[in-house]
Amino acid sequence: MSALALLRLLPPGATLSAQRLSLAGADVLAASGAAMSRMRGGVAGLALQEPASALNPVRTIGDQIAEAAMLHLGMKRSPARSVALELLAEVGLDATDAMLRAYPFQLSGGQRQRALLASALSGRRSS
Repeated sequence: MSALALLRLLPPGATLSAQRLSLAGADVLAASGAAMSRMRGGVAGLALQEPASALNPVRTIGDQIAEAAMLHLGMKRSPARSVALELLAEVGLDATDAMLRAYPFQLSGGQRQRALLASALSGRRSS
């Protein structure tokens, strides 16, 4: 819940009683929606315990990992996919084109968790 509050992702009905909340020196409570979008994935990544609910089932693993690099680092698709391959290797997965083209349902639970970790790291990684 603390991590969700820090990223302003609390579930409906939850309230935040803090008067100040900061992330990397920025006041989270005063940040605009656009500023929060830049912080999520760029400054802080979140890897939830259940990756099946966090990964998009109709997008490939490679697209999901590369997305944060493209959004937060301004990378083009090809360099972002190279970063995705590097991160897959870093988290202990096969860094292959086949893994980039895989969908979440094609991976085991542990593989999905590692792919989610790679995705959380990709917004802060440059090639």
